[in-house]
Amino acid sequence: MKKSDISIEIFNAKALSFQVNNDNVFEGDLKFENINIALNSEFQIDEKNSAVGVKIDLTVILKENEKDLFGLSSFFEFGVYDLKDVLIKKDKNNILDSKFARKLLNIAIGGSRGMLSVYLSSTQYKGFTLPIANIPDDFFED
Repeated sequence: MKKSDISIEIFNAKALSFQVNNDNVFEGDLKFENINIALNSEFQIDEKNSAVGVKIDLTVILKENEKDLFGLSSFFEFGVYDLKDVLIKKDKNNILDSKFARKLLNIAIGGSRGMLSVYLSSTQYKGFTLPIANIPDDFFED
């Protein structure tokens, strides 16, 4: 089976935390030239249950003072049919093939964008939409 033919199912998608830094308020329209976006991701492989968990931490930081404006942590659990076909042995551990990991990360970031939009709808940042992520091919390279 080709790696591009691997079937996945979203078992779980939830926000773990959302916070707005009320000590660092930005007045006016929040534009991309005023901010930096920090992204951290973690993967957990559950070979027994043929599942992969992805935790996403997104933080929007104001450039002028380098302080957080708001952030979201979210978790996604994917069922992966034929998980063994996308695992690679590295240092006695199994890791995900980087192309497959990118696909899961893109799905998780897309879900996080939607969650963030809902949470921001009741804040002063309600017009802000996180940009679509373009994860580079070498994102998972050492």
